[in-house]
Amino acid sequence: MTDLLKKSVAFLLAAVLCLCLAACGSTGDKAPGTLEGIVPDESINYDFEDIYDEYLGFWYPTDADSLMVTENDGKYLYELYDAHDEVISSGQLQYMKEYRCMYACCEQDGIAYRCRIQREVLNGEDNDTLCIDYVGVFTRGESKFEVTGDDWRTWGIVCDSGTVTRGGEDTTVLVCVHSSDANFYYDEPTQVIFGYVEYPITLESDAWGAYRSIDFSDRSGDGNSDVAMQFNDGGKELLMVWFWDAESEEFVYQEAESQLGEEKGQGDLIQDGGPAVLVLKSDEPPFADMKPIQSEVREDGTYYYADATENGQITVVNTVLQNQRDDGQTLEEYIGDCALALSEAATYDSLTVEKNDAYTAKMSYPVYIVTYTAGKDAGACEWTVFVMETNSCTYLCGFRAAVDAADDVKSVYEDFFAGLQLSDEEPV
Repeated sequence: MTDLLKKSVAFLLAAVLCLCLAACGSTGDKAPGTLEGIVPDESINYDFEDIYDEYLGFWYPTDADSLMVTENDGKYLYELYDAHDEVISSGQLQYMKEYRCMYACCEQDGIAYRCRIQREVLNGEDNDTLCIDYVGVFTRGESKFEVTGDDWRTWGIVCDSGTVTRGGEDTTVLVCVHSSDANFYYDEPTQVIFGYVEYPITLESDAWGAYRSIDFSDRSGDGNSDVAMQFNDGGKELLMVWFWDAESEEFVYQEAESQLGEEKGQGDLIQDGGPAVLVLKSDEPPFADMKPIQSEVREDGTYYYADATENGQITVVNTVLQNQRDDGQTLEEYIGDCALALSEAATYDSLTVEKNDAYTAKMSYPVYIVTYTAGKDAGACEWTVFVMETNSCTYLCGFRAAVDAADDVKSVYEDFFAGLQLSDEEPV
């Protein structure tokens, strides 16, 4: 986290959050407003469970921000969200017996903040407020998320998911993205963090709107998952990469592997006249008897090539288009739609979209293999499509085969896909 962001979070905490929960007695009135160097001790939480439980739930200092307090395996945690539902501060609650007060220990700036609850009855109903010394009050309210139960996965804060390999074991994680970092949680009803990455920059636009994809393939070759994330931050394409470091047990940012919009990456060739689109190609054609049936290069540099075998049983399409993913559309949905667009059939069936880790590691961009059956009856055919989204373009290489010939060419297109690369030469 940058020093500027730390100062901003600290100021915000001192100015609006301080969340804390506590019923402070006469001794608590003399408790300091802030403490430093507190190490949370969950061993005393059971003795003061009733005090902690009074502050579970949602609190609202303004119409835009929200504060959530939850319990997880004996720990009482808080998260402060901004108007875009991004976490801007988080930490753990700690009751300090010597002061008879509860403190909120902020993990961002290392400072613990004091506060207390005031209770009153208004129009026959409880009207609790969380008082922040020298700041103001937080009013208890209902969740602003679409909560359908105690399972945190239903709260609407999960952005994506993936599988992390570590020490030979696979773990499914759920991804929550924020403006300066991303957290990975176990796919379990109780919210337990598995790991995280910190961005080298702070996103200027809303993290959910800027987010494009995440990839957990092994890029460093050590057998453990690394992290690659793509964002479109106000029109600037970002690729951020972290390698898993077994010694520190952290994901370490890799500047050389990342692209922060200052230079074009592998998916954008820079020429004197501006950016030119690279070509997805292989050194050898998939079949010796291929003949061209369509060739088109568009004004924006994208292209469409189609070739077929002499008997017409198999068609190979190689095309690229500018990225057109809609906000709110997942990468898998977008990939599937692009692959379906290769077929002119009005109907399709048996659509599968699967990420290929080997191709992804080689290309340094997410690669998916999409399969489906297009058309029906005598006109039915099988499509197998290699789809890759780079910073600015979506590449597709698809095999269209008659249903009775699809199994025979499976090994052919697998070998062909494995040999694909980006180049500034015309495809073979």
